Amino acid sequence: MLGPAVKNRFGFKVMRQDQALARSEPRHLREYWNDPSWQKIWLALQGKDWRSLAIVPGNRGLSTLELAQALVDVGWQHRGLPIGLADLRNVTLPYIDAVIDEVRAHIYSGERVLIALRSVFENPATVPIAQAADGALLCISLGATKISRAEETLEQVGRGRFLGSIIVRSGAHAGYAEAS
Repeated sequence: MLGPAVKNRFGFKVMRQDQALARSEPRHLREYWNDPSWQKIWLALQGKDWRSLAIVPGNRGLSTLELAQALVDVGWQHRGLPIGLADLRNVTLPYIDAVIDEVRAHIYSGERVLIALRSVFENPATVPIAQAADGALLCISLGATKISRAEETLEQVGRGRFLGSIIVRSGAHAGYAEAS
């Protein structure tokens, strides 16, 4: 049985609701789970069929870990069930199959999993991992993501894999989000 938080060698972390509520930075809970923008994004995702969701940035340097954590916080409050958070931003080619198998194992145990990835321009492993997920969410940074880069991301992963997109302000990922 998993304790309050478990992180394995691939960066896959499963946290329980009680652990999220007891974190030393309750500011994050207030910003995320009680923020109408994040709630709208979460609710929009509930209308889609997914158990694993890859969060893919449309440009270099856009971190998806904080975005994934925001959705985990909102999801816990909404569903009252644990949601896995897989930080797979630094996975290298030899480990792709192993991390995909681990994500699937968590899904088969009944959990939903959010997968934080680097852009396709920073890590080639992003493409097969995102393709193995049930769906993907494209992250666009206002003023930083070029349309051509977003288009190339959609093409590499596959347009049909994307359930939607999140638009964030450059440099303030958790401060503003809008779903489309």
